[in-house]
Amino acid sequence: MSKQWGFTLVEVMVSIAVMAVIVAFAFPAMQLMQANSRMASVANDLAADLKNARSRAIVTRSNITFSANTGGWSNGWSASFQVNQSDSSNQKVSVLVLEKLRLPAGISVTQSVTPLIFNGATGRVADSSNASVDVVFRVCDTKISKETGSNVLLNRFGRVLIQRHNDDSTCNQ
Repeated sequence: MSKQWGFTLVEVMVSIAVMAVIVAFAFPAMQLMQANSRMASVANDLAADLKNARSRAIVTRSNITFSANTGGWSNGWSASFQVNQSDSSNQKVSVLVLEKLRLPAGISVTQSVTPLIFNGATGRVADSSNASVDVVFRVCDTKISKETGSNVLLNRFGRVLIQRHNDDSTCNQ
């Protein structure tokens, strides 16, 4: 009598059922991990650009304006400074220092002070009325309801700190 190799139908069905259970548990966790990764990437980019803008302000000894793109912070941001034209018109021209054009889909960035001005002599952060300000950028992923999000904190002296939210209620308000 010859021995047959292979799987029975019951063994294959049990294997498929086990795989389905594993995928059912792993898929939501994978979505949350991707959302956290997208959100952390934007928070890190924002923090790096804030540091870069402040650094350039100090190095060039020019005030740098850091502002949201048209449509708000969720559409990106840019930093620029003003220089006089070389002709006799004394017109000021805006020179773009850095720009972030697109954020990943579903990422929202909120913050109430715009534009921010980095003082070229001191590196201090001010609003448009030249009052020193502490600023909190809230970075959230609107696609996932259990994502906790982050705050990018910018104090009036230009120090930048990224802080994870403790729970998902901050982004789900």
